[in-house]
Amino acid sequence: MVTNLNNLLSELLTKASSNWNMDEEAIQDAMSKIAFHESKFGTDDYTPVQVSDKAESGYGPGRGLYQYEVDVDGEQGGAHTAINRLINFNKELDNPYDISFLDSIIEDKSYDFSQLTPEQQNMLFLADKLEDETANMGKFDLDGDRMLSNEELAGFHADEHWAGHGGDEAVRSAFIDKLILDYPYYNKP
Repeated sequence: MVTNLNNLLSELLTKASSNWNMDEEAIQDAMSKIAFHESKFGTDDYTPVQVSDKAESGYGPGRGLYQYEVDVDGEQGGAHTAINRLINFNKELDNPYDISFLDSIIEDKSYDFSQLTPEQQNMLFLADKLEDETANMGKFDLDGDRMLSNEELAGFHADEHWAGHGGDEAVRSAFIDKLILDYPYYNKP
């Protein structure tokens, strides 16, 4: 097994770039904006665990940069799916990587991405989207410039990452408006 996980992230980005017909930098920028919106990563308000008034504990199921949901009451969340998709992607490689960093969150069944490094979470996000036939970031590139404007990214984010609208177009539209206002606050490092 190969141990350099930076190479796995690079392989995921290369495959995403090829599959989605987008520049790797544009994909990374889109991921950073999604992570910024979901967790405010890189700010003083960074929240790797979802705060929720809908749960008795005060915490929701979302965890980590992208707020992947942990399993709740026997229902598998998005984190479980993303983990399986990274494992499947890795198995398909000629030289699989050592992804034992997943062991702790699998063994304790927490699937809590907030315990992982940003790079590890980026791998999970990319594998999740690559293995999901509908989550093609490139189909949201309406002007064909191989990058996503904030408006284009908001469509991808709302349709392919956020599960909150439940098909309600008014809720989706309000969320997109919120994203378009939020993304410009992301400052590249």
